[in-house]
Amino acid sequence: MLLNGIDVNQVYDWIGKPRLLVLVTDEINGKASGTNYARNRIEDVFISRGIRVMSSELLDHTGIFATYSADKILALGQKVRAEVIISGKCVSDFSREIPIGDFKQRFYTSSLQIQTWNVSNKELLFSKTFMDCNRGSDVSAVGDADAVKNSMKDCVEKTAPDIVFETVKHWHASVNKPKTYTLSIRNIEHDAGTELETQIKKIKGVHQLIRRAYQSGVLEVEVEVEGGGRNS
Repeated sequence: MLLNGIDVNQVYDWIGKPRLLVLVTDEINGKASGTNYARNRIEDVFISRGIRVMSSELLDHTGIFATYSADKILALGQKVRAEVIISGKCVSDFSREIPIGDFKQRFYTSSLQIQTWNVSNKELLFSKTFMDCNRGSDVSAVGDADAVKNSMKDCVEKTAPDIVFETVKHWHASVNKPKTYTLSIRNIEHDAGTELETQIKKIKGVHQLIRRAYQSGVLEVEVEVEGGGRNS
């Protein structure tokens, strides 16, 4: 499946099929809602593209995730062993109503705020707000509940390609960034330390080695290596 020229399924498979958890809440007319319209639809969108989504049904039914700090979201992700978290909220506000015979057609307008996190290194991969998602769509309904549901689902449907693409793209970039490790070797002679540095530089994937210190038989170096690619 291609999105913006990238085969999402191929990239997702190559990076090790990370487990994804969706913590997106519904907010209706300025208040947290007990509904999960946006979260359920986002989960469906990822699943339909072959991406593994962890069930969040047992974690929350009250919209409390909207009040969570980044640290709390990431701590929850570590607890349940999620590797990618999509957090945020879908905000739906009453727009207008139009009398049609004996009924009143209700209109709501929704926007979606999304953050995607790499749980392992606590990196914010991307953050985006999709405003006025319902432009050009008739998502009205006779009752408020159906009007909100239609508005939120339409919002997610329109933004889904961007959410999937950005999540996979940034996760791919994150896990493949060069990583730097500090090595401290004790009780090593100067010449032996120099030889060790030479051998380390020859290791496949090592981009750079920098000696930071050598004092009293202690050698300290920084080694930059290519990203890990697949998850272990």
